[in-house]
Amino acid sequence: MSLPPASTPTAAPSSTGSKSHPAMLLNGLPTDRSEVWFVEFAKVSQRPSQRNHWEEDLELLVRATNGILDQVLVESAGITNAAFSINRGREGAAILQGDFSAFPEVLGKAAEVGGAALHTHRGLELFVVTDHSDLYLAVPDSGTLLLAQGDGALPRRLFEEMVDRGQDGGELDESLARLLAHTGPIDFLVAQFSETGNSILGLPGSMYVAGAGRMNEGDTSTLHFHWEFDSLAQAPEAESLMTGQHLNGYNSGEDHPVTDVRRDGTTVTAQAAVPDIDVVGLLLGN
Repeated sequence: MSLPPASTPTAAPSSTGSKSHPAMLLNGLPTDRSEVWFVEFAKVSQRPSQRNHWEEDLELLVRATNGILDQVLVESAGITNAAFSINRGREGAAILQGDFSAFPEVLGKAAEVGGAALHTHRGLELFVVTDHSDLYLAVPDSGTLLLAQGDGALPRRLFEEMVDRGQDGGELDESLARLLAHTGPIDFLVAQFSETGNSILGLPGSMYVAGAGRMNEGDTSTLHFHWEFDSLAQAPEAESLMTGQHLNGYNSGEDHPVTDVRRDGTTVTAQAAVPDIDVVGLLLGN
């Protein structure tokens, strides 16, 4: 898998095949977000320690559509990759990859009987299901499902931006591009921006912080951590702080040494090898 140079903007894709790369999938997300997630679902969900976490996310999709997309239909899609942009609470957007060829007919029938509302944007049918909030869904091609959820005007705005980026192209966030250039191929990623106030291994002054990883043989994963700071003065302090640190694995009860701490301008990177059972806690908080 080849990675784009960190300095080269990446255009938003218009076809499913070109979106198999994490950078291309992430680039299709709306830019109004406080967190971004990516997961190679088909691979990660095979690990016993990760399966329950992601199966719960699929159940949320069934409930959010009031069962229009039932458990059998969602599982039959064979989701391979997923990218999420999160604002707060129930608000955000997602792009899923799999086989969604059966979804438009099911959603269309729901719209006919009043279970969903039908709108269009730039020639694409948008289905809206209302539960506690509005959920927008569309299938721009058989391999892609777009989703946005929230209250008021926000979900439609997020949704239309995804459609526009898919059709018009755009540039991948520079911080995400630098992270992917550093990590190489990844199976999962969680990136948080300064407005959340809850960064991964948060360091004072960090404007952007992310954790990404690859699964190894033997139920372990290599985690890459990436911090970007507002000024050159803060990065050396963070580098010194992280050198020699250990991560506490809540589920395993073990400490995992932080290794390969590096500084490049306002960016500090590090990595750690951890058992799979500690991955979600270290990325999302125990």
